[in-house]
Amino acid sequence: MEALAWLCAQAILELFIAMYIADLVSGLVHLTFDNCVVANVELRNQVFYTPKEAAEFMATSEIFKKATGFDKFLWDFQNHHEAPFPATKSHFGMWLEIFTFEIPVFIILFGVLYFDLAPGWVVRPVIMAFALGSFMQVIHFNAHIRNRDLPLSPITRLLQDTGFLLHPSFHRKHHETFDCNYCLFNGWASPIVERVARYCRTVGIHSDTPPTHFYRSERVGVVLEGGNAPIGSLLGSSKEDVPCDEKCEQTVTSDSTIDSSDGQTFFPPVAPNH
Repeated sequence: MEALAWLCAQAILELFIAMYIADLVSGLVHLTFDNCVVANVELRNQVFYTPKEAAEFMATSEIFKKATGFDKFLWDFQNHHEAPFPATKSHFGMWLEIFTFEIPVFIILFGVLYFDLAPGWVVRPVIMAFALGSFMQVIHFNAHIRNRDLPLSPITRLLQDTGFLLHPSFHRKHHETFDCNYCLFNGWASPIVERVARYCRTVGIHSDTPPTHFYRSERVGVVLEGGNAPIGSLLGSSKEDVPCDEKCEQTVTSDSTIDSSDGQTFFPPVAPNH
């Protein structure tokens, strides 16, 4: 009986460690790619307000096709700030996409476990972390679903409210400022990730201005100079976030609206050049 109790306690402890690892990895990955700048100016001046429109752009636009692979990845990754919802895939599709990517990792980890190349108490939480991580986008979009008062499982709501899964209010803050709350599993590792983010800004690895704010400011500047690039949204941006002249400030005042679901301010879209 004591042995069974110990096994249960060990399993629970390893599960909690796995959840923390999954959250930490999600936060560090999110922090990294949110703060990389799309080098292709023409590409980063394209903005879309629904994931479906963004997907069509990626499939048909010569601007996108001519960009480097890394710029394509960054643009797709960061355009979520402009088009946060709805997802273009089902929950199963989002899970399968990440799980497929993780298959080689699982093969390696199970090999390490089978051949006893590392202690089981070290390998097992890592395996569980990757297993839990395959649900990352599902957990992420469930936060967006609840922010919009759409139907959501009572169990999911309970897990969000008790801190075991990403809470919508925690993630909403990220979509307001883009410089905090990077973790996507439950936020447990956020204190460490925030310290890493501050360090990166302090030593100059990352800019003090998140790329999303920079892109929006740049799009406004292009429009004011008479260019054809879309003005882009100013989601979550105050006038202080966007260095612009009086003409731009008047536009912000007169044309902006509020998307209360994510607490974000945005401009009506201007059709981009394909």
